[in-house]
Amino acid sequence: MPLSDVVFSPDGRLLLVTGPQVQTWDVRTGARAHALVGHTGPVSRGAFSPDGRWIATTGATAVGLWQRDADQPFFYLRRGGTVPKGKLLTSSSFSPDGRLVLASGEDGAVRLYRCEICGDLQALLGLAKARLRELRR
Repeated sequence: MPLSDVVFSPDGRLLLVTGPQVQTWDVRTGARAHALVGHTGPVSRGAFSPDGRWIATTGATAVGLWQRDADQPFFYLRRGGTVPKGKLLTSSSFSPDGRLVLASGEDGAVRLYRCEICGDLQALLGLAKARLRELRR
C-alpha cells in the first residue's frame, strides 16, 4: 500500500503515516498506536502541533484535527475557504505556537485556519475566561 508521508512527533515517540490509511505507530515498540479514521479518500500529508498534542491531516477537501491519542477526528477545519472542484489539498502545517494551521492546495491557494483550542494551558485558560465573560453579558 503506497504511503504519501511519514513524520515524527516532536517527542520522537510516534510516527504519523498518511496515504490510503492514516495511522500512528509507536517508535519504541513498532506497534500501531492508532488508526485515524474519518477522512473520505486518501490523506496526502500530516503534521504534529509543536507541543505534540494535536495532529492535522490533509484530506482531499478538508484538514482533519485530531487529538494525539484519538482514533476519530476532533473536528474538521473548513473555514479557510472552499476547495475548487477537481483540485485537492496537498499539505498542512502548524504555526510555531500551534494556534494556526496552514493548508496548501493544487489550486495554488494557501488557507489559514485558527485553532483556538490548540494553544498551551495558559492560552486555553484565557480562552475559557473570555468565553465565560461573553456568556455573562
